[in-house]
Amino acid sequence: MKTVILRTIKPSPLAWLFLALLILAQFSFSTRTLFNEPGQSTSQYGIGNPVEISYRDGSRQDIHIGWTALVTNLTICYLLSATAAALMKKVTGLHRPFPIYGGTVFGVACLAFLISIVFSKVYWGYFIRRPAVLAELKDVTEVVSIIPVATEQTPAGEYRFVVNADLSIADQIAYARADPYYNLDERILVYLEEKRLLPEKIATSLDDTDFYDLVSGTGLLAEPQDGYTSAGLLRGVIVDARTRSGSRLVFLSATGQQVSNDHYPCYEMVFERHPQSGQLTFLRGQRFFFDVAGIEGLEWFGIWFIISLPGVMLALPIVTLMAGIRNTILSKRATVQVELSA
Repeated sequence: MKTVILRTIKPSPLAWLFLALLILAQFSFSTRTLFNEPGQSTSQYGIGNPVEISYRDGSRQDIHIGWTALVTNLTICYLLSATAAALMKKVTGLHRPFPIYGGTVFGVACLAFLISIVFSKVYWGYFIRRPAVLAELKDVTEVVSIIPVATEQTPAGEYRFVVNADLSIADQIAYARADPYYNLDERILVYLEEKRLLPEKIATSLDDTDFYDLVSGTGLLAEPQDGYTSAGLLRGVIVDARTRSGSRLVFLSATGQQVSNDHYPCYEMVFERHPQSGQLTFLRGQRFFFDVAGIEGLEWFGIWFIISLPGVMLALPIVTLMAGIRNTILSKRATVQVELSA
C-alpha cells in the first residue's frame, strides 16, 4: 500500500501540469476584491485567501501571504494533481501521457488565443493593443494652435464642428493619466505635453468651418447599429502644427457617441494643409473602440484566459476518454491474438 501511495504522489510532468491548471482555476473562480474605503481595495486570491494584495488609487501598496493557508492549499492541489495524473495514466495505458495532455493544453491555448485576438479586432478595432498615436506627430516641431471642438446639428440636420469652450486641456491630461483606459482623444494632448509642445493658450475660434465634412468624407466614421442615431456627434481637439520640413499638418483626435450598446469609437486623423490655397487633404487615420459601463477593460488576454481554462477542462476528459477507449481496444486485440496463438 505504501508503495502504491509513493508511486501515486511521485512528481511527474503531468502532475506539474495539472497543478498549474488547478492554481489557474483558483485564480479564475475564487478571486474576489474587497473595497474597504474610497480609493482602497484588497484582492484575495485562492481558496482560503492565502494571498492578499492591497491597492490604493490603483497602485499596489502591500502583499500579505498567509503561509499556513498557502502551504496547505498547494499541498492539497499537488496531491489532487498527482492522483489525477496517476489515474489518467492507468486509464489511458500511456507510459508517457504528458506529450498527449501537454499538447492538448497547448493546442487549446493556441486556439483560444486566435479566437481572442480576432474578437479584439472585431470588437475593439485592434488585435493586441491600441494603436500608437499617429506617426506624423513625431515630425511636429511647433503647435500653432489647439482647438477644443464638439459637434452640433444645424437646423438643416447637418453636423458641424464648433469650439468647445468648456474643455480644459489640463483637466483632460490629468484625467487621462489617472485612468489609462480612458486616455482616448486625450492621447494627442498627453503626447504633446511630454514633448513640451503644448501652447500656453488654446484657440477660441475655428477657421475651417467645413472641417466636419472632410472628416465624414474619410470613410473612418463607424457605422452605428439601428437606433443609435447620435454616433456622428464628435468631441475632441484639433491640433494645427508645423513639422520639421515646414509643412502644415492638422490633426483631429475625437471620440464619438454610441455605435452600439455602451460601445464608443475613438478617431485619430491627420490632414495636410496646402501652403498656397490652405485647403486640407486627408493623409490617413485610425480608429479603435472602447466601452463605458459595458465590458471595458476586457482585452484579448482576459478573453484568452476565459476561453482557455474551460476549453482545457472540456478537452482533457475527452482526450482521456478517447485514449481509454483506444487502450481498451488494443488490450482486447492483444487478448484475442494470444488466444489465437495458443
